[in-house]
Formats: sequence, C-alpha cells, structure tokens
Amino acid sequence: MHKNKVLDFGPVTGCQMGYAPLGKPLMSVICYYVDGLLIDTGAHNANRSFQKMTNHLSIDQVTLTHYHEDHSGNARYIQNTRNVPIYGHPLTVEKMAHGFTLKPYEHYMWGAAKPVRLEPIPACIETNQYIFEYYHTPGHAEDHLVYLEKNNGWLFSGDMFLATRIKYFRKDECLATLIDSLKRIEQLDFDTVFCGHNPQLKNGKAMIRKKLKYLQSFRDSIYSLLEKGMTTQEVCTELCHKEDRFTLYFTLGDVSFKNMVLSAIHSFEQEIVDNI
Repeated sequence: MHKNKVLDFGPVTGCQMGYAPLGKPLMSVICYYVDGLLIDTGAHNANRSFQKMTNHLSIDQVTLTHYHEDHSGNARYIQNTRNVPIYGHPLTVEKMAHGFTLKPYEHYMWGAAKPVRLEPIPACIETNQYIFEYYHTPGHAEDHLVYLEKNNGWLFSGDMFLATRIKYFRKDECLATLIDSLKRIEQLDFDTVFCGHNPQLKNGKAMIRKKLKYLQSFRDSIYSLLEKGMTTQEVCTELCHKEDRFTLYFTLGDVSFKNMVLSAIHSFEQEIVDNI
C-alpha cells in the first residue's frame, strides 16, 4: 500500500510518501521542494509516489541531508532522468558511490538506495530567490547536514528533530554527539523546522530546545545511576522495562530504547577515560 500526499507550505512544497507491501506504512518520509531545489529524495520503495509528486516539478538541483535510505532512495532515479547536480556531505558522497548494506526491516520499510554519483556540496546552495547555508550535525548519522534559509527562518532538519521525546535509538547513533549537534542548531536563527518526518511550522526552535533538554535530562539521569555504583545491566534493568517490544523485535534490536541507554553509558565511560 502506498501513502502519498503533497503538503503546501507556501513557497515550500512537501512530498510525503510511505510504502508497505501489506497494510498501512509504518512511517512516512517527506522531501521538500523550494524554488528549483529538492532536499532529500524519499525512499526507493515509494518510487511510484515520488514520481507522481515530482515529475512535474522544475528541479534544478538536489541536496541530501544524509545517506539513510529513506532520504536518498530516489537519488539514482533523479540522476537517470534529469541532468541536475545532486549534492551531499563528503561522507554522503562516499557512502552513495558504493552503496551500503541494509537490514531486513530497512528493506521492508524503505528499500535499498542504489549507488549514485553525488557531487561535493558547494560553500552554500543558491536558488533564484534563496540562499541555503548548511551545518554538519552528526549524531543520528555521521554525515548529517541541516540546511538554513536565514532570511525566512527555515531549517530543513532531516532527522535532527523527529520529536521532543525520543523513544529509541539506532545502534549507530551517538547520544553525546547528537546533543552537541542540537546545541549547535539551537544557536541558529530559525522558527520553522522542515523535519523529514514531523514538520514544525511554528516555534520550531522551541521544539528543538525541548528535545535537547529532554536528551540532556535523560543522559544526566543515567549518569546519576552510574555514579551511585549501578552496573550497565542494572541500569538497563531499571530503565528498559517499558521497552517498545514491537520495534525491538521488528528491527532485531537495531532500533530500541536500550540503545539510547547504552549510548549514554558509553559517553559516561568515555568522559571518565578522557579525564584520566
């Protein structure tokens, strides 16, 4: 089943898409079009929806927030059908050149992003009407970028927002790095957050700030337990009893609340090593 919807945000158009072989898609993703620029390309499994929503658009250039398959899945289609540059962080360029291995749940939800030749991103991205600055914001993914249109207060945030209270982490996410990136984003001048899954049209900076404070509080609560002498297993037992079992089993443990806990524990242990 396909789920697609064109979202009207004034000068910005959101192309929301999702796909599942059976039943309702578990999650949709949004790529954004503004003044000839396409930010992200959605998931390959939703290629038919992507085509319907973008084939009529006059796309001059494309840029990716990061390499994850739900954001890069139709970059190969763009390259095969349009003579336009596709940009990404140098790490994104490297990842997309050779392709990357997906886990079974990622194949089911998003489909594989085929290898594609990207161009290194220029100093800034300009369209006829807008200038987009970008900032490297790792934590969710090592290559993650956010794009800021300062004059309109727009932040195209990829997966840096999602929600104010995060329920789980991927195994490769780093809590300490994510917190540092959110602190950097908090210093930028914006109000609207064009998130890849959950846009915030008003008070976007306040929502980013809420997420940052939640993650800092979460980290501090785990640090407190560790300073009391609890072991890793004891902390996990204390905090993970309300784990989202469906997500845990569906992703074979790749996405879980426990991963958030373990990432906080790792950063606590790393701080001890750094201070020796």
